[in-house]
Amino acid sequence: MRWQTYLVVISVLAVFFAIPASAGLQVTAFPEWIVANGSSSSMITVTLTNGTGDPIKEARIGFDVNSTFGSISPELIITGEDGIATTMLKSKTVAGTAEIFVSINSSTPEGFPIVKIDHDTPYSMQMLEYPNSETVGTIQAISVVLQDIHGNIV
Repeated sequence: MRWQTYLVVISVLAVFFAIPASAGLQVTAFPEWIVANGSSSSMITVTLTNGTGDPIKEARIGFDVNSTFGSISPELIITGEDGIATTMLKSKTVAGTAEIFVSINSSTPEGFPIVKIDHDTPYSMQMLEYPNSETVGTIQAISVVLQDIHGNIV
């Protein structure tokens, strides 16, 4: 009878530990689009719950991003009683999609492509191709490129 009790206890513990701490990992960004101007920012929020939906408090959440697109501050946060940790992503001057890497208690980071970084306002225009002369009343193609002050194509 004693071995059966141990078996039940071990089974319950195995199920409890088999549920990953990130079973309820949710990562959001607001706003989802920012400008590649070196000062635009987005708030990154992680909500962490266990397998039953209860918040996981005091979990160490690490944040990282490709430094080409921006920087994260702070990079390490402890979740509160509500299982939430927030940080800020500040853009650099390169347009693209910033993949936010999130690690929980020093686990292997998971990537979340959630922040889109768009070009700044148009700054320069280049004429790439145009005909030197054409007949009046005909339609002709003219190729132009618009760029922002940082060289991102508009």
